[in-house]
Amino acid sequence: MDFFRIITTSLAGLSLAGGMSHWAKADTNPRFEEQVSALVREVSPATVIVRAYTTIPGAALGLGPGAASSLMDVTTGVIIDSNGSIVCPAGTVVGADSVTIVYRGQSLRARIVGVDYRSGLGLVGVFGRDLAAAHIAERPATAGELAALIELDPTGAARPTIGF
Repeated sequence: MDFFRIITTSLAGLSLAGGMSHWAKADTNPRFEEQVSALVREVSPATVIVRAYTTIPGAALGLGPGAASSLMDVTTGVIIDSNGSIVCPAGTVVGADSVTIVYRGQSLRARIVGVDYRSGLGLVGVFGRDLAAAHIAERPATAGELAALIELDPTGAARPTIGF
């Protein structure tokens, strides 16, 4: 699928288009913390919590016949277009019976669109809604550029990880 090829080559710059590559190292830029905070504010609206639910038969858990349990896997996803397409780790949604996302505090039912095992990315969708999308980089990141990963904790607070 061309979609996954595009996402794979752009993932390092996902949500960071328009400004990360020209930033100086933290020790030479007195405004570094302010710039990272601005980045988190810019990217956070396009970042969601993804919850995937999988039913596990009771027999697999040593429970009686007919019994079952549900497992919830939680991760962070990024909205990549205003139609509601969301990229997340493939391992979260593979085999899931249902998926929901938390967008601006609201739980929405999502549909698994596909999984790309080579890149490790999954695509889920909340279609028919106008969602804030991330700005995808126009080119892949190169070695030595500043990169940021924005993760949401279970409360929805953004947690950035910065690296070169």
